[in-house]
Amino acid sequence: MSGACALWYTTYLSDRSRLRLKYILYGLSLSLLSLALLLLLPGSALTLRYLSLCLLLSGSYIASPLTVAWLSGNMETPGKRAVVLGINGWGNAAGVLASWVFRPEWAPGYEHSFGWTIGSVGVVWVGYALFWAVIRGGDVRRGRLGVGLVRE
Repeated sequence: MSGACALWYTTYLSDRSRLRLKYILYGLSLSLLSLALLLLLPGSALTLRYLSLCLLLSGSYIASPLTVAWLSGNMETPGKRAVVLGINGWGNAAGVLASWVFRPEWAPGYEHSFGWTIGSVGVVWVGYALFWAVIRGGDVRRGRLGVGLVRE
């Protein structure tokens, strides 16, 4: 329920501001924070660990739908849109990789698994941040040339 509420509220804010990448980075940051809490909290702090898992779900539910919304709203032709969304769909392979990362022998704390996950989410965060910087740089150049801006 926490993930659904966070997604609804974030997509509402994203639609009102017409910004996607800012809120994608917000969701990934929330995921990083909650993963760090899961790594740092002792196993006996069950309530705090459960709250961290709820925060993790809230953050992880945000990035994928906003990415699809951004891609489908910014691709001009249906053919390009289909290809880009198809490539984006390969992100679902993360579920297959997760079955290898969350190995039964690492239970019940899954410190190794959460460590790998925090590293992966960190790489994704950097990728989105660089992508946002490139888009903003392109908008600055277009603004100098008097060409229309590409609204992220």
